[in-house]
Amino acid sequence: MCKFLVFDSEFGLDKVEEDLWCYPQVVGGINRGSVNGTMKLLAWNCRGVGLDSTIRCLKDHIQIKKPQFIFLCETKADANKSSNLLKSFVNFNYFVVASRGLAGGLWCMWEADLDIQYISCIYGSPQPLTRRNQWQLLESFLPPNDAPWLCIGDFNDVACIDEKRGGPPVPASQIKHFTEAIQNCMLMDVGFIGSPYTWCNNQQGLRRVFKRLDRAMCNAQWRTLFPNAQLHHVLTVDSDHKLLMLDCVPMLKKLKRPFRFEAMWLSDPTCKEVVHSVVQPTVNGSPSYILCRKLARC
Repeated sequence: MCKFLVFDSEFGLDKVEEDLWCYPQVVGGINRGSVNGTMKLLAWNCRGVGLDSTIRCLKDHIQIKKPQFIFLCETKADANKSSNLLKSFVNFNYFVVASRGLAGGLWCMWEADLDIQYISCIYGSPQPLTRRNQWQLLESFLPPNDAPWLCIGDFNDVACIDEKRGGPPVPASQIKHFTEAIQNCMLMDVGFIGSPYTWCNNQQGLRRVFKRLDRAMCNAQWRTLFPNAQLHHVLTVDSDHKLLMLDCVPMLKKLKRPFRFEAMWLSDPTCKEVVHSVVQPTVNGSPSYILCRKLARC
């Protein structure tokens, strides 16, 4: 099973750290039953699950894309409301952090037959100082033994000036704190397909602002495991955040083709020289091992 870490911006830092340690260890990772070991993750700052259209949007994506792991932040739903709504997702286990009034709230949903992986689901604070403390806390959760690690969610931060369009520039110190945390955690951006921005303030004219606040990052071990992973920025109607859909395709080992003798080789004038160069070097072992090693040189 897998370590599952949640960073909730609605809690104070001490509360977050305490709750993270006592949260159940939730299963997440590669679905054994999926084709070629592929995995799909959905992450979305949905800005509330109270609207029927939001739940319908989520169910549509589940039906079409079939993600095995889902993270929603800003659900704005208490424990009772969350439990009632989540009962309709019959194929998923779930874990809920209740909102405080209409603020915050997290849902984590996963299929039961998932394999090992470390996944950190991020809901960054809108306050820069609190966010800085969150990144320091994130650094303390590096997985052991160079295990594959994925971080996904609403970081509420930009990593460079190009990740914001419109409005005043992001302070350089704010970018510096975020990028330093990324470096200290030895994370890299997964990249994306779609619009370069994941959030819009929905204002008009010169007041309109776009930012890339939502992202997926991973360590080198995770990238080696999923070299062809693709993150899609998906436009939705009810939220000012785009939905993240991460398609993970693992590295497949190439199977060596067995040796087969071709009669046409005998017609090649260099055939004897090739065979001689292969059988001449000494190989120690059983007769079958010696033959296999020499054939492998062909």
